[in-house]
Amino acid sequence: MKKMLINKHLFLLNQHFIFSRGACKMLSKRKWFYIKEVSKR
Repeated sequence: MKKMLINKHLFLLNQHFIFSRGACKMLSKRKWFYIKEVSKR
């Protein structure tokens, strides 16, 4: 029972990590796009 709980916890942590990494990538891409747009003007 305990092992299952630990596995579930690790799984959730992993999901969160993947999600935050994806969000970071998206944000940096948007930031880069914004910088390019501003420097165009």
